[in-house]
Amino acid sequence: MSAASPATLRVAIAGAGIGVRYARSFQAIPGVEVAALRAATPLRATPAAAELGIGAVYTSVDAMLAEVAPDIVVVATPNDLHRPHALAAIAAGAHVLCDKPLGLDAHEANALLAAAEARGVRHAIPFWLRFVPAVARARALLAGGALGAPVFADVRFLNCGWGDPQGPMRWQFERARAGSGALANIGSHAIDALHWLAGDVVRLAAVTSIAVPERRRADGTLARPDAEDTAAFVGELANGAPVSFLASSVAYAARSAITLAVHCRGGSVTASIDSSEAGSSGRLSVMRRGDDAPRDEPLEPPPPAGALQDAAYAAIARELVEAIRGGRPASPGFADGARAQAVIDAALGAAGSGGWRAVAYAPAG
Repeated sequence: MSAASPATLRVAIAGAGIGVRYARSFQAIPGVEVAALRAATPLRATPAAAELGIGAVYTSVDAMLAEVAPDIVVVATPNDLHRPHALAAIAAGAHVLCDKPLGLDAHEANALLAAAEARGVRHAIPFWLRFVPAVARARALLAGGALGAPVFADVRFLNCGWGDPQGPMRWQFERARAGSGALANIGSHAIDALHWLAGDVVRLAAVTSIAVPERRRADGTLARPDAEDTAAFVGELANGAPVSFLASSVAYAARSAITLAVHCRGGSVTASIDSSEAGSSGRLSVMRRGDDAPRDEPLEPPPPAGALQDAAYAAIARELVEAIRGGRPASPGFADGARAQAVIDAALGAAGSGGWRAVAYAPAG
């Protein structure tokens, strides 16, 4: 741990893309200072740091850890750097918020979980759907048992590919850097929400595809993505209920269009989230046995207007800070990231073999 006062937590951010959102989230918390920002080049880090009022800029995670000695490190770098950057932060004794997916595969994800637990640091992963009011209310209704056991679930996460499904080549379409495509980038959020609402997926059969086989790099050269932009699976929950799942980064839909539906013996819940450049909205419809149609469920407190994802990331930052200050685990943590990765690995394996795969969750603890 750093020598900073327990009343002041110093945060270092690795990554100047989505890392900027994390920085703003932590800056809004009393007693928290965002002390440093790391990016691959000063050209990328310096403008972001100036905008956020961050005084220290680095291109090396190791140098940042050595010189800043942060209490919290946010790993918001490309997926292939999650493991080395998170391990370096853990070794330095820092608490870690690591962007999803936790690793390139379940082996990496479980290694990070084991390292964080062995070092005794708090750890979190930003599965932001848990913090959307409609999803949190759905969880409360399902966990309370009033609707009974799930009989089937349907989960969809459609994304309009950074504003253009046919858009330029990105590292998210490179398997070596991303681990997987749509499954890692957006599917991991939906898989965690499925786990949280309905329980574990124990086996599945999957298909993946690359709908856009050629994209242009920034320099105009042609690239051929090798990570899926669309993935679908059918599976079975722990109680035997079927589940259907679809994630796509090439959908002509809202910037993000998410549907989480769980149908139970005594009713159903359907959380819907739509995001665009203009903002985002979320609603929850509930139908109970005896109702003639689904009805919108009141959400208390009402969701923030137009900024669901920003509010969710702010809540994730607060959750980690409160876990540190309260001496308790943060939720969702690395174990949740490893469980989502186990489903991703099973889906990739099933798509490759054309058969069913059991999901190989690591034993608890």
